[in-house]
Amino acid sequence: MPVVFVTADAGLLARWRLAVPAEPIVLARPEDLPRPGRGEVVLLDAGLAPAPEGLELLAQGRRLVLADPAPDEARGLAALAAGCFGYCHAYADPGLLRQILDVVAGGEVWVGRELLTRLLGSLGARLPQAGTAWRTNLTEREQAVAEWAAAGLSNKEIAARLDITVRTVKAHLSQIFAKLGVRDRLQLVVYMRG
Repeated sequence: MPVVFVTADAGLLARWRLAVPAEPIVLARPEDLPRPGRGEVVLLDAGLAPAPEGLELLAQGRRLVLADPAPDEARGLAALAAGCFGYCHAYADPGLLRQILDVVAGGEVWVGRELLTRLLGSLGARLPQAGTAWRTNLTEREQAVAEWAAAGLSNKEIAARLDITVRTVKAHLSQIFAKLGVRDRLQLVVYMRG
């Protein structure tokens, strides 16, 4: 899948190139983007991003990731609401940036852990309380892990609360996701509240 970088910052471009093995398409302005539909992942320098309405138009039909040099929760939420597939720090480590691009290329949405925690907390508070049907196939420990994960706690925080290892938390989450047929924590919250 082709990767398109949209930035006029030479230093940022050099950093982004470290994240992809193939030569990306490089553009200096969002207006130069080809028509959507080729399935490319677009990494857009937030400094060049249009206002929210324009960002929504730009994101249509594209796997757009907004890369912000000063990430902000409100801008991240606005980017996701506009249809972006991801929101990240513009100067993310090249290894992490590669992971972000891979996730988005696979059709998934990427948000950093801090923003995800905020999303989970606000989403959980807004959704109606669910019954207990989601608990049926889960062990007592898996139920506890699911509840803490849905509340936005990190694996490390869950491990500390339940006095288990982070590796055990990850194993429980894998089992929970498989049993409930969800792919990630966001889907877990929706499923639990549904």
